[in-house]
Amino acid sequence: MTLPNTIEVTRYEQNRFLTYPHANSFADGGESLVVGEYDGTGYALVKTDIATGRDVAQYPFPIKRTGHSLPAYDIARETNRLFFIDDKALWIIDLDAATPPQLVYRGDLSLIDIVSASADGTRVVGGAKAAEGYVGFEINIATGKATTTFEYPWWVNHVQYCPFDESIIGFCHEGPTEQIPQRVWAYTNGNSRCVFDQRWDDESTRLFVGHERWAFHDASVLAVAYGVSIGGPRGIYEAFTDNRPSRLVSEGNRDFHLDISRDGRWVAVDTTGPHDLPGKGWENAGPHSDVLIIDRTIGTRQCLARSTQNTISSHAHPVFSPDGRWIYYHQTDDNVQHWRVMKVANPWTD
Repeated sequence: MTLPNTIEVTRYEQNRFLTYPHANSFADGGESLVVGEYDGTGYALVKTDIATGRDVAQYPFPIKRTGHSLPAYDIARETNRLFFIDDKALWIIDLDAATPPQLVYRGDLSLIDIVSASADGTRVVGGAKAAEGYVGFEINIATGKATTTFEYPWWVNHVQYCPFDESIIGFCHEGPTEQIPQRVWAYTNGNSRCVFDQRWDDESTRLFVGHERWAFHDASVLAVAYGVSIGGPRGIYEAFTDNRPSRLVSEGNRDFHLDISRDGRWVAVDTTGPHDLPGKGWENAGPHSDVLIIDRTIGTRQCLARSTQNTISSHAHPVFSPDGRWIYYHQTDDNVQHWRVMKVANPWTD
């Protein structure tokens, strides 16, 4: 099922993809898109002009990666500096100068793949493997110096600046959601704490949570209570770093990944199986995933497109364009051998 208002941004034979949903694939104030490209033997990053669809520049990865392991990258929203982790090191590409990747940091920390850049591109945060667990880190781009911020004996992942207030660094306790009662964390002022109550005290009310995305409009984070949760309501929740209680944004039994528009008005969600399929979570989900838009204030939903969710590389992973007028997402072919980028218009824009 491909709804008639969807648009092909890249073709299957190009094998191109967006970065992770809480990172930024857009450059030049939203006029350009940077996508990854896999040619069967390795990866490159390709900058394209959105208006014309033409390729502007290509940047091969410095280390030859093989297999369908999609490398995440993040573009600083204000300065066109792109960052990524490769071979446990941090690299930078100056998209304005169109220079090849330059090494920023390789040192004692064994960096994991997902990275988050400050809006001005002067700092990067992420997670790293430590001897007894994981640490959070922040790297000063000018000096290449890494500072550790927090440390835990469990898997730290999805480290990201809160775009509303970059003194807040969000991260998660990664792993099987059915086994983790404290998924969503925030680090600020030298301290970290869990910011979302998953109601673990009563087994009948437990929420299994993941795929958090920190917000542009508030010191808050949105996360998915998966359909496999014992308790409910399942769906999208918003949690806060102050004393405000977490709130249900919109109920859904198949919500999977999410993004939030930069003005905070809308949430984009993909699903485990068709959104209107009876059941919850991955029950009879099949290979399909729907892309929905949600009004964050009242929770209203609308289905915009149907995509795929066979493997990590084919999750729809919907994201908003910087102006909020488009939702970009992934789709794979029937053999799950090639993927492309699609987009669909936000029907609720003014």
